[in-house]
Amino acid sequence: SVPDAEDKYITDCRNMADLIDKRRTLEQEILNLVRAHKPAIDVVIGVKRVLITKEKAFGESIKERGRAERALAQARKACNDAEAERDQAVQDLKNLDPEYVRREKEWHQKYSDLEIVNSEYKAGLKAQYMSCQQLAHANSF
Repeated sequence: SVPDAEDKYITDCRNMADLIDKRRTLEQEILNLVRAHKPAIDVVIGVKRVLITKEKAFGESIKERGRAERALAQARKACNDAEAERDQAVQDLKNLDPEYVRREKEWHQKYSDLEIVNSEYKAGLKAQYMSCQQLAHANSF
């Protein structure tokens, strides 16, 4: 029957209007909850941003540490190489021909003797210069 269908239609429309009102009420409650929790949400977002920044900085510091460790390893290798070269040079000196070593000692001794003679010669020249100055001074009066 038509009146029953109309009543059902009106009832369905009222139920739909009630559902729409309930939905709007729920949406408003959700909006109010979001607004109420927004400061806390902002804090969480801020903390996450800080954490991300710190994680990036930590990653960079790890990279920097790796670079520093590689540089240190290179420096250690260079030091070890230099020590090996020094040890080889010491060994080479020990293995030098004894005659060469003897001649080098003689040369150093002769050089030292020449230095002594040279200083004695300079002292003699200075003494002669001083006596010449004294004679010149004496003759000027």
